[in-house]
Amino acid sequence: MSSKTLLTEAWWMKLTLASVLVLLITNVGLFLRMNQLQATVASRFDAGTERPRLTSLDAGTPAPDFALDTVRGRTVSLGDFDGQPLLLMFSSTDCPACQRMYPALKQLGDEHPELHLLMVSRGSIEENQALVDAQGFRFDVAGWQDPVARAYQVPATPFVFALDSEHRVLRAEVAGSIEALEALASEVAAAG
Repeated sequence: MSSKTLLTEAWWMKLTLASVLVLLITNVGLFLRMNQLQATVASRFDAGTERPRLTSLDAGTPAPDFALDTVRGRTVSLGDFDGQPLLLMFSSTDCPACQRMYPALKQLGDEHPELHLLMVSRGSIEENQALVDAQGFRFDVAGWQDPVARAYQVPATPFVFALDSEHRVLRAEVAGSIEALEALASEVAAAG
């Protein structure tokens, strides 16, 4: 091999290495910026700042019926809660905000057994079962179905509906904080 060929190959190797290094630095920078943005959004939800309306199911709107399979192997429907107010949470097993709400939801269920709770969780049967096992939920966790989420116009998770005993929407919102979740639960309890 000639010295000119060796110099050309060395130049291409350096150029390739420099390109890979630039791409690596760019990816790390993007990753860090995405984490900053996610933290900013989460902190605004946690701070209780004004949030835009994310659903068109107005207060007083009848809640759509559903039939969903639970991790306990039974089918649950809205009719199973006839005459009872309901806290209905739409969640996802891979949602960080949902994961922050799980302990508060468990505590609500444990401290208020009279409060009827149902979680509709996006995740496989195995993931939802692992969630129930890890959190020790005593209330039903049902599998997600897109038609049900569309009927409820769920824009994000964790999204919670407070339903009265006639299954009309009292309030619906992103449960971005434990305080928001507790306020929704209080509204359901007062409707009972």
